[in-house]
Amino acid sequence: MATRRRSWFWLVLAGGLLLVGAWLMVGAEPPPRPPPPVIKLPKSMTGGAHQRAQARETFVPLLPVDAGVQQAAAPPPRPRDPLLAMMPSTVRRGAVVAEVSAILNSELGALALDCVTAGGRSDLDQMRDAGFDPMVHLDRIALVDGVAVVTGQLEHAPMPTGPASDFGPRAKLYDLGSARTMAVWNQQVLLTGPDAEVRAMLDRLEHGDPAARPVLDPSEAYGEVYGTLAPSALADLFGDEEPRLRDLILQTTKGVSLHVDVSHDVGMVADVAPNDGTKTDELRRSIGSLLSLARLRAQSQGRTNEGELLELARVRASDGSGFRVEAGAPNELVKSMLQRCVERQNQRAAGRGNDGG
Repeated sequence: MATRRRSWFWLVLAGGLLLVGAWLMVGAEPPPRPPPPVIKLPKSMTGGAHQRAQARETFVPLLPVDAGVQQAAAPPPRPRDPLLAMMPSTVRRGAVVAEVSAILNSELGALALDCVTAGGRSDLDQMRDAGFDPMVHLDRIALVDGVAVVTGQLEHAPMPTGPASDFGPRAKLYDLGSARTMAVWNQQVLLTGPDAEVRAMLDRLEHGDPAARPVLDPSEAYGEVYGTLAPSALADLFGDEEPRLRDLILQTTKGVSLHVDVSHDVGMVADVAPNDGTKTDELRRSIGSLLSLARLRAQSQGRTNEGELLELARVRASDGSGFRVEAGAPNELVKSMLQRCVERQNQRAAGRGNDGG
């Protein structure tokens, strides 16, 4: 009888230990991961972008194409954005516009400027002393193949000291040497680059071409950064490390339409337009696989910030024949990175001061 009671005791004890162990195992599980942050992505023209685009439109009386008088039957010119009006119809590398004024006057943009100017750099102060404050007078910066373009209130912007020659009634050219030119149009647009390309852009602005469709038009001017990249520029992003993917991009894509929003978070949308629909899925899967591998590599190597950014990247099939790449970075993550940059710059400046003392 005693033996039977002892056996029941051990069975009950074992059952209790199993229950306790199960409870401990459940309690030891890590808490569920929070859902990823929702990043605002620039997918269409907003009311603010419409207002910004309309405010930039101006009447540019078109010059005669030749020495003759412009035809009286020609319709009156429509107001245009000078920067978009000088865009070519095709690009070798790309045309990208940054809304510098909007970026600098945002929370993240102000921190980015602090990162660049922290540590006692006097470049910004020197420009302000000369009467040109980028925070106030600078509007946009664009790169169009080999030409850099700046728009804004440029009356007091730094200019070359050499003589200038006229190009039409509104532009002046400065010879920079080595077949490079700086041009200023109507104190609103400044261009720097190869002489032939600068003159061609001014010519498109002054004479116009109703039949030509610029590579960027007003309907695509949304986000704080927007533009188009040629296949060669997109392929170069992968360098020589992914030769198969690089060749696939060159063979199958017509280009990429890019839009970036930095109004709060940083959100990016890149629409890939293919010229070979049969290989679109292959390219989409290849880019998706590359992002997944990069994310796993970053996580395994302890690069937390990089892993978090890559985890938010997505490759999605679009309604048409192409596909879309979406990526983003939460405001708090970008803010912390920029704040650390400012701290490092100030520490370096303090170290240089101590060495000099």
